[in-house]
Amino acid sequence: MTKQAKIIFNILSILCLTVNISAQNTIITGIVRDSQSGEALPFVNITTNTKSSVFIGTITDEKGKFSLKAAQRFDTLFFQFVGYKPLAKPIKPNTTQNLTIFLTPETVMLEEIVIASKKEKYKRKGNPAVILMENVQAHKKDNNITSQDFYQYRKHEKTEISLLNINDSLKYKKGFKKLGFLFDNVQQSELSNRKYMPVYFMEKLYEEHYRKNKACVKTMLLGQKDVTISKFIETQTIDFMLQDVFGDVNVYDNSIRMLSNDLISPLAPFATRFYQFFLTDTIFYKGDSCIVVAFNPANMRDIGFSGKLWVTKDSAYAVKRIHLDFPKKTSINFVENLSLHQEYTKINNQLCLTENKVIMEGNVFGAMVHGKKQTFYDGYQFGIDRGDKFYNNNDVTQRVEGFNKRTSTWWENNRISPLNEKENNLYDIPTKLNSITSYKLFVNTLMAFVSGYIDLGKVDYGPLENTLSWNNVEGVRLRVGGKTNVKFNKHIFLNGFVAYGTKDKNIKYNAEIMYNFADKLYHQWEFPVNLLTLGIERNTEIPGQSLLMGTYDRFSLSFNRGDIDLMTLNTRYYAEYWYETMAQLGAKLRIEHKQIVPLANLENTFHSLSTNNTGEYLTIFDKNNPLTTTTFNIELRYAKNEQFYQSQKYRMTMNSPAPIYTLNYTYGSNLLGANYEFHKIKAEIQKRWFLLNFGYADISIQAGKVFGKVAYPLTFVHQANQNWAYQDESFNLMNYFEFVSDYYAQGILNYCFNGFIFNRLPLIRALKLREVFAVKAIWGGLTDKNTPSANNDLIDFAYNTKGQYRTYHLEEKPYVEANVGVDNIFKVLRVDYVRRFTYLDNPNVAKWGIRFRLRFTF
Repeated sequence: MTKQAKIIFNILSILCLTVNISAQNTIITGIVRDSQSGEALPFVNITTNTKSSVFIGTITDEKGKFSLKAAQRFDTLFFQFVGYKPLAKPIKPNTTQNLTIFLTPETVMLEEIVIASKKEKYKRKGNPAVILMENVQAHKKDNNITSQDFYQYRKHEKTEISLLNINDSLKYKKGFKKLGFLFDNVQQSELSNRKYMPVYFMEKLYEEHYRKNKACVKTMLLGQKDVTISKFIETQTIDFMLQDVFGDVNVYDNSIRMLSNDLISPLAPFATRFYQFFLTDTIFYKGDSCIVVAFNPANMRDIGFSGKLWVTKDSAYAVKRIHLDFPKKTSINFVENLSLHQEYTKINNQLCLTENKVIMEGNVFGAMVHGKKQTFYDGYQFGIDRGDKFYNNNDVTQRVEGFNKRTSTWWENNRISPLNEKENNLYDIPTKLNSITSYKLFVNTLMAFVSGYIDLGKVDYGPLENTLSWNNVEGVRLRVGGKTNVKFNKHIFLNGFVAYGTKDKNIKYNAEIMYNFADKLYHQWEFPVNLLTLGIERNTEIPGQSLLMGTYDRFSLSFNRGDIDLMTLNTRYYAEYWYETMAQLGAKLRIEHKQIVPLANLENTFHSLSTNNTGEYLTIFDKNNPLTTTTFNIELRYAKNEQFYQSQKYRMTMNSPAPIYTLNYTYGSNLLGANYEFHKIKAEIQKRWFLLNFGYADISIQAGKVFGKVAYPLTFVHQANQNWAYQDESFNLMNYFEFVSDYYAQGILNYCFNGFIFNRLPLIRALKLREVFAVKAIWGGLTDKNTPSANNDLIDFAYNTKGQYRTYHLEEKPYVEANVGVDNIFKVLRVDYVRRFTYLDNPNVAKWGIRFRLRFTF
């Protein structure tokens, strides 16, 4: 054979071999859908009938899509999915095909195991799925990464909030033409195939270190980048809210925090009592033979998960893959669809979480929302001890210097998962939107409603809710106020108001100048605070009232039962330094000189019982002789791991299971003409207990003591509530200024069953109602030296025109009230029946009452 002939022969041989190899490859791609709704079905098991010893199969992804390629010959694909009839689909071997597969819902319902019209009772005893899960639970300690003495890793989070159910025709309508660039990012939902348009995007990069001995988890925030919507929505608050919604899931924990609830993990020791488990398949997944276990709550209306676990078919009983969602009938509010997916990879013989993806869709009174949080993990290292000094840092999350000022190059070099084109575009949206006048007007209006302030450039006007209010003493109260922001100066801030009452004719005012020792993005009260304040204030007060959010002159607090006529006009000069650490340890140091003048019905009672020979009172406090104090106060507060919602100056704790400790000490000096010298101390602990399927309990315990002789308005005036809105922290049937003590102990229990009872009642369970109750009690009193009498020259208790006392001290019995109620009416309304059990003979008190509250919760 000539040389040329050999070359031609070799070429033809290679071509024939290539054709032969190609001809023996079967390539199948496609999507699996529900035959009735058309929705894509994620995680459908797909197997073949190949005679080869090599397992051939795959599963659909989150969008229901699949791809399978094999050199082995087969002619049938088998599709299996929990709740659907199995399907065998003939295919042509050795070809490339694209299929659309429709699976028919099965008549077998997991929650009841109904076959046709016959019910089969679910059994735990002898159930192979239950036995398997008990083995998984028994091996939790070994499989959980926390079994390692030391480990560290990097974590990259990408969070996206979008408007759902977007119609492409919108961009052609009047008012949307300038927003056409938003539609460039429209995508299709993985859960419902509806279109969504991203409006918010944030990514964060962490480094986390764990030490088993003296358990410590140290988290360092290396970088954060987000889309700023408004200066009135702080990134810290957004971060806490997203964490409260999406959670940080470790399936090996007994509970999973998500959507403001603690949900029972399918791996909890008691999970086999709460969930029903079913074996559905055995597949080969990423190098391991796995048993697929499906589960759902025994009562489908209880707040819990449905889903699948991929458990390794060996003695390790390790969870390699997880898919969770919510049953359609669960009593969670606003959420229509939810999907949580986790992937685990074996690294150094330890299964490590490498990907976590949560997608949810909701309907908040007609506003359709799509949320997605993807978390990627890498850089796992084990056995590295960094020393006590490193681990003993108590910061919840240590923000590395410059974490929010990272360059684009830094992000490109450090991201675990690169951004796609649409994610990259999201960072340009705020600049484009802020160039549109109508958008800025809409956002400013919305933020004025949310934050209470109107953005006027360097000055913010507000709070709006305090502009108009009324009470029996002041009549109609009109107020204007405002504050400067970082546009005025990053370190110096001004804050104040002027108010006027149409009935008392008094002008009230407040003026503060503040110096912030740390740079802030939005305002002076951002966490962590490092703030010095100097101020003067002349204002009316209801003695003893301390609200969690705002002040008593809010518009909504003008609607009250009974008269609000025991008030004082206080003039105070003060200096305060407020400092917080990232470990959420806070301290306030305050020096204050205050003059207290009684108003209206309180004016005639601010005198002593002691008289001289002519019958004149020895001591009278009025506008010419105000009750005067000079106090030095320190307050310490520790709230490790606290998550909170912040609205300018005020914060509200959000579902924090860790206890919150507060210690307050006041020294009353006789400097600057003060009337009394005394010491006053108060301690409080608050904690929320999540009781899984049984709901949650909020407990507050506090106690206080006054040392020294002092007039009763300066002792502890117990917190009452005469508003129609229910308050957790107050006594809702106690009148303002009704009880005072110089020593006391108080306990408050607020409990929510989260529908545990109602979910088991026919007809009622469809309403998704939730049961609540509370018990509140306070014990205390006044020592003899602080009880008004003719011998100690202390001012008398307040009384009415009939000579009946309106202020009392607690005696041998405690004050007790309790309430039972129904929450989640129309998803937002709570109604309570409140009953008072003691001190029923006091004048103008109610033995019972109905209270209301509006709130948004999952």
